[in-house]
Amino acid sequence: MKQVVLLLLLLFSASAIAQNSEIFRIDSLSTEGVLLDKSWKFQKGDNFEWAKADFDDSAWERIDPTNDIMDLPQIQDGKIGWLRLRIKMDSTLLSKSLVLGVYQTIASEIYIDGQLIEKFGELHSTESKAQYTGYPTMFTPISFPKSQVNVIIAVRFAMQKGLTYNRFANGANCLFFSTIVSINEIVKLDDSIKEQIMFCFSKVGAFILLFILHIAFFIFYPPQKTNLYFSGMALSFAIVNIMWGGFLVFYPIEDLKLLMFSGLVRVPIYTLAYVLLVRAYYAMFNFKTDFIFWLILGGNILICIGNYIDYYTGVQVSEFRTLILSILASLYITIKAMLAQKRNAQLIFIGLLCSIAALTARFLIDYHGFLPGYKFSFFTHFCDFIGQISIPISISWFLGSDFASTSKNLKVKLEENQHLSEEKQHILETQNETLEKQVIERTSELNQSLETLKSTQNQLIQSEKLASLGELTAGIAHEIQNPLNFVNNFSDLSVDLVKDLKEEMDKPDIDKAYVEELFTDLSQNQEKINHHGKRASSIVKGMLGHSRANTGRKEMTDINKLADEYLRLSYHGLRAKDKNFNADFSTDFDENLPKIEIISQDMGRVLLNLINNAFYAGLQKSKLDVKDYSPSVSVHTKRLEKGIEIRIKDNGTGMPESIKAKIFQPFFTTKPTGEGTGLGLSLAYDIVTKGHGGTLEVETKNGEYTIFTIKLP
Repeated sequence: MKQVVLLLLLLFSASAIAQNSEIFRIDSLSTEGVLLDKSWKFQKGDNFEWAKADFDDSAWERIDPTNDIMDLPQIQDGKIGWLRLRIKMDSTLLSKSLVLGVYQTIASEIYIDGQLIEKFGELHSTESKAQYTGYPTMFTPISFPKSQVNVIIAVRFAMQKGLTYNRFANGANCLFFSTIVSINEIVKLDDSIKEQIMFCFSKVGAFILLFILHIAFFIFYPPQKTNLYFSGMALSFAIVNIMWGGFLVFYPIEDLKLLMFSGLVRVPIYTLAYVLLVRAYYAMFNFKTDFIFWLILGGNILICIGNYIDYYTGVQVSEFRTLILSILASLYITIKAMLAQKRNAQLIFIGLLCSIAALTARFLIDYHGFLPGYKFSFFTHFCDFIGQISIPISISWFLGSDFASTSKNLKVKLEENQHLSEEKQHILETQNETLEKQVIERTSELNQSLETLKSTQNQLIQSEKLASLGELTAGIAHEIQNPLNFVNNFSDLSVDLVKDLKEEMDKPDIDKAYVEELFTDLSQNQEKINHHGKRASSIVKGMLGHSRANTGRKEMTDINKLADEYLRLSYHGLRAKDKNFNADFSTDFDENLPKIEIISQDMGRVLLNLINNAFYAGLQKSKLDVKDYSPSVSVHTKRLEKGIEIRIKDNGTGMPESIKAKIFQPFFTTKPTGEGTGLGLSLAYDIVTKGHGGTLEVETKNGEYTIFTIKLP
C-alpha cells in the first residue's frame, strides 16, 4: 500500500514538473521572425508577483493572445489580467540583435524576467478601467535581452471599456500580437512602410486629381452624368485610402476611439465608391438601370449592415465582398456593352482585367503565401496600386476618347454646315432682295389697313359717344319736361282765374269773398310756376355747367350729387325710349363722403353707361316672364380709408364667368347687333383706371345679379 501511495506521489510530481516546464522553444529565425502564439498562460486578477521569473504558472489557463480580443470572452469584463510565456532560445541565436515586435489594442505593461520594459497606456489596480495609448496599427519594437537562453515574458493588461471595437484592419484587434525578429528585418519593415506611404500618396493624389477633373467636366456639361458618378467614386476612394494609408501607415493615430470610428465608416464609403462605379458604367454605355444594378445595390447594403451586426466579418472581409460583387457587376455591364457593340467597350474590359489580375496577384502573395519572397514587397504594393487605379484610368480614357470622337464629329458637321452655308449664301441674298421688296409692298398695305382701322375705330368711338349723348339728351329732355308741364298747366289755370276775376269785377254786386279766393288761387299758381321754372332753370344750368367743365381738368366734385343726377337721367332717358319700361331705383349715399378731384363729365359718362347697362339687364330679364320679378337698380357710395367707393347693383340677367373675363375688352358686347358698339365698358374702364387712377371691378352671378364697383383715390 505504501508503495502505491509513493508511486502516485511520484507521478503527480512529474506531472507538475512537466506542466511547469511548458516552454516555447525557438531554434531558428526566419526572415519574418517567430510568432509567439503558443504556450501562453492566462490568469485573471492582479498581482505583481506574477511578473517574476520564478513564479509557478502551471495552474493558469492556456490562451492564444494573437486571437482577436472579441474571440476571447474571458477578458471582456475590462478587469486586469496577466499573460506569461516561457521562451528557450537556441544558443546560436544569442549573438544576434533581436527585438520583440508588438502591436495590440489594449492597455498593457510588458515585463521581461520581472523587469518592466514597456507600457501601453494606464492600468488602474483599484478600478475596472483602462486607457490605451500607443500606435495599435504598427509594430512597436522592444529590446530583447542578449546572452540569455531562458526568458520569461509577462504582460499585465486590461481591455478599454466603452469602446466600439471592430476589425478595422486584418488581425489588428489582437490581445497581444508579438514576434521575435532580427533587428535587420525591422529595417526592411521600415522600407516596406515607406513603400506603402509612397503608393498610398500616389493613389490619393491620382483619385483627387480624377475627382477635380471629372467634377469640373460635370459642372461645365451637366447632361453627362457619368462624370458626376465617376467623380463621386474617385472622391470616395481617395477618402478610403487616406483613412487606410493615413491613419494606419503614414500618420498612425493614437486615439483608439478615432481608429475604431474609421473602421465603422470605411466600409460604407468603400461600398459607395463601388456602387457609384457600377452606376457610372450604366450611364457611360447609356444603359437603363436593371435588376442587376438593384441586386448589387441591395447586396452592398447588406454587406454594410452585416459589417456592424456580425463583428467577425471585419472591415477588410466586407471590403473584399464588396469588391467581388462590384467586379462581377462591372464584367456583366462591360460584356453587355461589347455584345451591343458600344464604342470603346473593349477598353473598359481591358481595364477590368488589369484590375482583377493585379488585385488577385496581391491577394495570393500577401495573404496566401504564394511567392513568399515577395510578401508585402514593392511588387505587391505596385499590384495594389495598379488594381485600384486601372479601372478609373480606363474610364477616364473612355470618356476622353468619347469626348474626342464627339469633337471630331462636331468638326465634320461644322465643315459641312460651312460648305452648305457658302452654297446657300447666294440663294439667301437673292431671296433677301425679293423679300425686301415684298416687305415694302406688304408694309404699305398694312399701313393703309392700319389707317382704315384707326378711322373705323374712331367712328365707332364717336358713335358710342353720340349714343351716350343721345341717351343723356333724352334724359335731360324728359327731366325738363316735368317742370315745363307744371308751368304750362298752372299758366292755363291762371288765365282761367283772371277771366273769372274779370267777370266778377264787371258785376254790379261784387262778391268780395269770391274775389279774394280767386286772388289767393292766382297767387299760389304764380308761386308754383316760379318753383317749376326755377327747377327747369337749375337742370339747364347744371348741364351747362357739366358741358363747360369738359376741359380735361379735374375739379372738386360731389360724387353723391353726380350719381343721383345721372341715375335719374338714365331712368328718364330709357323711359323716353320705351314708355312701357318701369323699374325701381334707390340710392344709399354716405353722408360723410368728401368731394374728390375728378373730370366730372367723364365720370358722368361712366356712371351713365353703368346705370344704363343695369336698367338694360333688368329690362331683358323682365321679358323672360320671371315670376314675381320687378327690375331694380341701386347706387351705393361709401367712404374708404384712402378713397371712395361707388357700387351699382342690378337684379337683372347677370353673366357667366366666360363673359365676365371679356366685358372690358374693346368691341366686346352682349347686346344684339345694332344696339351696342362694345366700347362703352371699355371706355368706362379706361376713364376710371387710366384717367383717374382707380379700379373698376365686376361681381356677377348668372341669372341673378351684377355689381359694378368703382374705387377712386
